[in-house]
Amino acid sequence: MAKLKKIFVFGDQQAAKILAALILVFTIIFFLICRWKYAQFGYDGLDLAIFNQVFFNTVHGHWFAFSIHPHSYLGDHAEFIILLLAPLYALWQSPLCLLLLQSLIIALCTWPLFLIAKNILSFKWAFFISCLWLISSFLQNMALYEFHILPFAMFTLLWMFYFWQTEKFKPFLLFLFLSLLIREDVSLVIIFFGIFSYVLKRRQFKWSGLPFILGIIYFGLAMLIIDHFTPTGSYKYLELYSWLGATPWEMIKNIFLNPFSALRHIATYNNLSLLAILAFIFLGLNFLAWVYLIPIIPILIQIILGGSKNSLIVLQTHYSSLLVVFGFISLIYGLQKLFVIANVKKIMGCNLKNIKELAIILLFIAAVYFSDVFGPLSGFLKTIRETAVRPSVLQNALLKEINADQPIAASYNFLPNLSNRVNLYSLYYVYVGHKQFSQIIYKLPANTEIIAADFSEPIIYWARRNNNADYKKDYQHGAKNWFDMFQVYGFKVVDLQDTLALLKKQTTGIELYSVNPQEAVIAQPLKINLDKRVSLLGVSPWTGILKTADFLPLSFYFTTLLGTAVNDYQFRLTLLDKDYQELYQKDYPLGYGIFPMTWWPENSIIKMNYNFWLPPVVKAKNPAVICWEFFDGYGGRRLNRFGSGELIFLKYQPVAKRCLSLDKLL
Repeated sequence: MAKLKKIFVFGDQQAAKILAALILVFTIIFFLICRWKYAQFGYDGLDLAIFNQVFFNTVHGHWFAFSIHPHSYLGDHAEFIILLLAPLYALWQSPLCLLLLQSLIIALCTWPLFLIAKNILSFKWAFFISCLWLISSFLQNMALYEFHILPFAMFTLLWMFYFWQTEKFKPFLLFLFLSLLIREDVSLVIIFFGIFSYVLKRRQFKWSGLPFILGIIYFGLAMLIIDHFTPTGSYKYLELYSWLGATPWEMIKNIFLNPFSALRHIATYNNLSLLAILAFIFLGLNFLAWVYLIPIIPILIQIILGGSKNSLIVLQTHYSSLLVVFGFISLIYGLQKLFVIANVKKIMGCNLKNIKELAIILLFIAAVYFSDVFGPLSGFLKTIRETAVRPSVLQNALLKEINADQPIAASYNFLPNLSNRVNLYSLYYVYVGHKQFSQIIYKLPANTEIIAADFSEPIIYWARRNNNADYKKDYQHGAKNWFDMFQVYGFKVVDLQDTLALLKKQTTGIELYSVNPQEAVIAQPLKINLDKRVSLLGVSPWTGILKTADFLPLSFYFTTLLGTAVNDYQFRLTLLDKDYQELYQKDYPLGYGIFPMTWWPENSIIKMNYNFWLPPVVKAKNPAVICWEFFDGYGGRRLNRFGSGELIFLKYQPVAKRCLSLDKLL
């Protein structure tokens, strides 16, 4: 305990400098990680690409314009703060600028939090709370998951609370207005902040009534603006609550008329786990000052009602922004009450003399534990080691073939790097065939000149088809929608590297597959039955593409009998060394997602062509054996430690497997 006191004495003397240094260190570390993630094409959640295109168009005079969904961004959210941030973006027009601003604003929140804590606790406790903020898993995940405007609300709300705490009305009002400009749901926090202020007997109109009224007015205006710009004519995110009814009034009514039905939907494992984690991460101390949690009541309701199946995603994304602000504020006031209790030497026979030191230790342990379990840093080195087998070098090579202003449609991970342009479209929406949260038909825009596709994406759609009726419906139409890119729009593959491809409108291109090819020379007969209707006859070197040192081009020959296949299968490629130790593994779509097995005509020979990438680091280990395993299964997409999407199989069912010596194929 004496050592702790010495540390805090040093902190008292140098706190401002140390705090500034910590803010700078946090910003630099997380921006560098963001930059690394960007270079690895790890931003695959659409949001960074969407925001960058919105900012790019805004600084070029087309306010809030974007084409990825498409419509004005004001049809998604009322985030007018973009206009105030645009001049900063104009200095460096890149997704990296947005990621830097996000890391910086999250770190800068430390300063108002420090001031709030210093006014209630002590200098050393304010410094300790600031350190807890910077090592919080919430903040670390927020910094690495895409880019969003919502984290900026943490900064404005903390300053708003500080000026409320110190009773400085004009700056309080300024930061209240700035908070409203950040997003429409922040106005709900402002409304309940007015209620909170009234409950705490700060009942002067300017502290309670004014926030309450301004929040209601702004929320109503924001909804009118969003409804005007959205294609459906109403707030599209109401779809998340459609299980309650078709309109907001029906939703409210059904909660009270069918309380047990609502309770079954709300009292899920994910929702209860989220609430438990939010409580435990602060050791429950914020409940000692529960009144300071009043402003986040509508946000908790929003999350619990809308995300009963995936509400735990809040821990890994920006959705925790509004929760974490008042979580820390209530912690500060909870500690104040704890210390008042600690002034009584004994309660029920328990000596509370060292309660403050114990609180420091336990809060620090909880913060480190949750940072390790839910945060990104513990998995950083492992992820860096995997970089060598990631196809970022291939993605960069394909991007060099694309002009800066070409209208382009692209897969998830290409979008951020292509978003500094007016016409950018998502192949995901082409695949599902409708716009987000609506049944409005989405077609590939006619002005599209080029496509940057990752043909591994259809495996994700395929794997999710059994988990949700909407996914299944989208999958059934998805292959047809992508197939039309070739047949209707006339796109041909001009470059194919592993599952990555560039497509352009021209008469000839690289042939991904063929039915009853004129020549069917099978170098390595295999005869593998996938089911009663489809068999793999064998494999041969693919002569239809230029072979280079880092690629293994192969053609697979299948035969179909007794009608078409019942199931769609995929296959897994595995490279082994001479001792049969695994070196590399990757899943590939059988039919590239545009010609699935269930489409294959009966009594035919189907030739599938692949240009497998052999990562240099894998080649250096001298792979000797190549294996193909055909499989069925289902699963979902989850966020990994760095906020990138990854496929997980809940069920993986091998159908057939065969291995060959690489010498026979080279």
